[in-house]
Amino acid sequence: MANDSERIEEEVGRLGLQTPSTVDALLKTKVGASIVAQLIEAIVKKMVELQNFTQEMTKKAAESSFLRGLREEEEDKEADTKKEMFNLQPITPLSPPMKPKDMETTIGAQIQDLNEELDDVNDEIEQKTKLYDDYDKNIKEVDKFVKTVDLNDKTKALASIESELSRLEGSEEERGKEAAAIDKLINDGQIDEAKKRVNVLNAKNIQIGTLKDMLSVVKGAKVMYNKNGEEVKSFDKADFVVPKDKKIVKEGDEYFLLDKNDELSATNRDEAKAAFEREEPEMSSVKNLINTNRDSEMTELNQELERISAKIKDLQSSSVQSPSTLSQMPDNPGQSRLEEETFSSLAPLTQESSEEDEDLDLSDIDNPHL
Repeated sequence: MANDSERIEEEVGRLGLQTPSTVDALLKTKVGASIVAQLIEAIVKKMVELQNFTQEMTKKAAESSFLRGLREEEEDKEADTKKEMFNLQPITPLSPPMKPKDMETTIGAQIQDLNEELDDVNDEIEQKTKLYDDYDKNIKEVDKFVKTVDLNDKTKALASIESELSRLEGSEEERGKEAAAIDKLINDGQIDEAKKRVNVLNAKNIQIGTLKDMLSVVKGAKVMYNKNGEEVKSFDKADFVVPKDKKIVKEGDEYFLLDKNDELSATNRDEAKAAFEREEPEMSSVKNLINTNRDSEMTELNQELERISAKIKDLQSSSVQSPSTLSQMPDNPGQSRLEEETFSSLAPLTQESSEEDEDLDLSDIDNPHL
């Protein structure tokens, strides 16, 4: 059999897989069995990756749907406002103008819509504030746990961290049930409830992510750096968790990622900067990521508040000015323009008639009363 296998393998090596029978024969050899095993391993790996990806997307779906709903609502309101503005067509000569009261009504409706947008943004700020407060509480919980770990005893420290990780992560079955429950809530349109469940998972993931960083440091696989590019030993001072064969260098406001034994130079500067930017999300500590996201989201929301408030202020200013301006206009400016054009066209005739009257000899008029 071994000789047959070797013969088949040699033949396939020379001629390739020309027929189905050749494929079948190859799969029965040791090489074929090895290929099948590799294929099965690759398929299983892909299935696990797909499952992890699906679970991650499910966690984020509720929040994405919620934010998308807010954006669509804002776009609908903006479209309605534009539609109202476009409906204010230029007044034809014989059409009545918009009266001050009507103008105020239109401006009032726009202000009301903007106030609703303002309320939505304020609500989102309130929700984000609560969300990040919850995140901070979870980080403090991890900090409390870290203080109980004896880092001088590596074996006990690893066992303690792994036990806590196992408790937080739960079983694969539990994670699957939770993902399915969130997915069902989304499909049923219960976005608020789904978002609450996602936030609970995110809070738990904060603790899990922090402990995984800690585990990799205790194992010696990674080292910690602060925002000044200095290596630190304390977890509460760590902003970056970096592979042990790498290091972070900071110059001014720029960060660079280098191999441990390399020095920053003109030749590797651009590459090192690009490497840091590429790996920054992966290297950032959970606490650092949360603070960065908080600053970014709150800045964006506050800018949106300022934008809407400025629009409201402009419309309120227009509302104050428009009545006095419109009150000076005639009731029907189209009719006035028509009358003006009519009298303008008649003016030369009137002037000519006056000149002819001056040349008229009154004695030529037959007047029986004279």
